[in-house]
Amino acid sequence: PTISYSNEDDTYDEYEMDLEEEAAKQGVSVSGNVHGYTYVDLGLSVKWATYNVGAKLPYEYGKYFSWGGTKSKGTYSWSTYEYGNSSLMKKYCFSENNGDVDDLDRLEAVDDAAAQNMSSAWRTPTMDQWNELKKALTWKVTFDFNGTGTVGIIGTASNGNQIFFPAAGYYDGSNSSGKGDHVLFWTSILAGEYDNRAYFYNYDAYSGWVYKEAPRYYGLPVRAVV
Repeated sequence: PTISYSNEDDTYDEYEMDLEEEAAKQGVSVSGNVHGYTYVDLGLSVKWATYNVGAKLPYEYGKYFSWGGTKSKGTYSWSTYEYGNSSLMKKYCFSENNGDVDDLDRLEAVDDAAAQNMSSAWRTPTMDQWNELKKALTWKVTFDFNGTGTVGIIGTASNGNQIFFPAAGYYDGSNSSGKGDHVLFWTSILAGEYDNRAYFYNYDAYSGWVYKEAPRYYGLPVRAVV
């Protein structure tokens, strides 16, 4: 089977893809593509990208982004953060004590790594979308995804389709942590009373997917939805 996509609102040519060939190459289910980026239909409210933003295959880690940043960096710290420092935020702020108040609690497209690196159709998932994914699929850990030696988790939906998330870890400063151990991804939602933290989802072998908070400057992977 093949799928083609075109959108009058964007300057993209029609794109055709052999889905069976693409699924064999990626090692996961491939249901279609939007603007050349493949997705899997898991029977949920949104379709999930088959690989991370900045990657080309599911076992690749892809790029790392601060929350609200759209480019990867050499160092992830408050001194390099796009929208403020540890105490004063320039955007996404609710309290005058914490910075410039705009009452925005989720990423706008201009600050969304998925929208800016893939296309305007794609977004960083909300907490509700992550929670839907968490509950709907059956999860298992793999230490050698598709013969690549990559550690991560495989989710299987009720329709039989599968998705893979690599243990890509994260960046704090210029050093990475947790590669091969931690599966974690940004949500698009702000967190914390000081406006300087955002929610991410983390997979724990004992608890499954759980949401946590991290400083907005941290470098985390992003998996997009459409």
